[in-house]
Amino acid sequence: MRISTKKYKLDNEFYLKTSFASVATEWWWAWLIPILIFMIFSGFGLWGWGLFTALLLTALYILFWIIQFAGLSRHEKTKMFFEPYTYEIDGKQIMMKVDSKRGMPLKWDQIAYAKIVKTGYLLYFNRFQFIYLPYRIFTSESQKQFLETLLKRKKKIRKSKFEDFFKRKPKNDTKV
Repeated sequence: MRISTKKYKLDNEFYLKTSFASVATEWWWAWLIPILIFMIFSGFGLWGWGLFTALLLTALYILFWIIQFAGLSRHEKTKMFFEPYTYEIDGKQIMMKVDSKRGMPLKWDQIAYAKIVKTGYLLYFNRFQFIYLPYRIFTSESQKQFLETLLKRKKKIRKSKFEDFFKRKPKNDTKV
């Protein structure tokens, strides 16, 4: 079976939000540094300076990543991810087509992992480069199921690091 989708263009705003969320969860420990700095300053009775420094570092950290992703979305080498494409997906490859004659094949081994989100599929090449396939570009429900089957068969689906943690069932307390 081969899936042919409708034409879709990745939105810059969606890219910024998704990439920043990826950074925030992958490098969760970076959010602890401002808290640690505030606690150190507070230990010396300089809680005002600690609060100011912690807020400033947090703002600079967020600004740094927003500038990185905004620049990446405008860079010549990554412009191709933000053009409108139709996708033809089968067991061998994903073909990103600009029109009926021009396209770029992507082998499945180029995709590092995939995530299934509320609104579609995210196929990651690396931490910040991905293809987003929203559900609305598929013409039928069977196409979505076929893509999920392909992703499972190729072992590309990755859960969030915190997903299993929050879904754990508590251990049964047995009294002796």
